[in-house]
Amino acid sequence: MLKKLTFDNEEKILDFFRTTQPLYLNLSKNEDIEPLVIVHSEEEKANWINSSGENEPPPDFYNPSRKYMLEVMRFDDNASKKGKINLRLARETEMIRELQKHDIRKMFPNVEQILTIADTQLPTHEDHNFTRYRENFIRIIGKHSDKVANYRENHPGYKLIFFIFDESSGIYYRMKSKESPFLIQPYYFWEDEVLVNKILKSGSDYVIWFKPYSYFGKVVDGDTFELPNMIVFDVNNFAGNKITYDETLIFSSEL
Repeated sequence: MLKKLTFDNEEKILDFFRTTQPLYLNLSKNEDIEPLVIVHSEEEKANWINSSGENEPPPDFYNPSRKYMLEVMRFDDNASKKGKINLRLARETEMIRELQKHDIRKMFPNVEQILTIADTQLPTHEDHNFTRYRENFIRIIGKHSDKVANYRENHPGYKLIFFIFDESSGIYYRMKSKESPFLIQPYYFWEDEVLVNKILKSGSDYVIWFKPYSYFGKVVDGDTFELPNMIVFDVNNFAGNKITYDETLIFSSEL
């Protein structure tokens, strides 16, 4: 199945994560980034046992030597109706079927990963929708939070990491007010009170939020300021800020 070569495969998500240069932000009182190091390190990869198969006990991975377990999830700002409709993923599935039809594995037998870039044909404001971004995050966290007791029963004594792959592209901005639409600043997703509160109530020990597609760089006093692409939350020792955002003032950089 070609889908095993796409981000439908949790292993491929982690492989991509490990090849991404970290620009991390640690939101822990004790500055502990061990969970990030253990997941990101190529040297540690062999210590993670993949248990994401249908007949294997969850969560997706566990590391007996470090006593960590890991559940991988992904979301974007496109899916709607409780995640049941996602035109981007639907189009990607069609593209994979087309590749299978043309026997792409026979043409390129050594291919290890397939990256699809789907055109949803949606108006941009629907393709990159902040309301859906929040809803999808809350839905996906809630879905896995409901299974935490099962995870801990399967691996007693292990620390639980939620790994969130944020596939939204570009970034969102916040207007100062509707009367001043040109006075803007980046939306700091890791400080959004609505999303942070969901993380802190998730039942996990740590959350790694991986957002590789921000496409933002600002020069300040000769230095380039970039948004973090990996944020580490220590759920029981949270040391970050919270911002109450007015949803009506947020818009995508891709509009």
